[in-house]
Amino acid sequence: MQWGEHVDWLASVTDDDEPIPRALADRPEVPPEQQFYWQAFWDLSGDRSFGPGAAGPIPFMALDRYAARYGIDTRDDFDRFRRLVKAMDAAWLSHVNKKQEAD
Repeated sequence: MQWGEHVDWLASVTDDDEPIPRALADRPEVPPEQQFYWQAFWDLSGDRSFGPGAAGPIPFMALDRYAARYGIDTRDDFDRFRRLVKAMDAAWLSHVNKKQEAD
C-alpha cells in the first residue's frame, strides 16, 4: 500500500542498469478482475475524515454514491463492493495509524 499511485513513476525512474528496488519488485500485483475495486479504494480515500493524529474510514455514503455512479445496484453486488473496499481501507488505516503513532 505504501507505493500507492507512485508505482509507474518509481518504475520509470529506475535505471535499466540498476536492480529494481526489492520493495518494488516484491509488491503484489492486483489481478485485472480486481482493478475496479483497487481504483475505487484510491478514488474514495479522499472522502475520509482526518482527526487529531488519526485517519478515519471511508464513509458509507461515499461508498454508496460511488457504487450508484458505476451501476452497482443489486444488494449482493454492493455488499461485495463494500466488503472489498472496506478490507483495503482497514489495511490502509492500520498501516497509516501505526505509522502516526510511531512518530
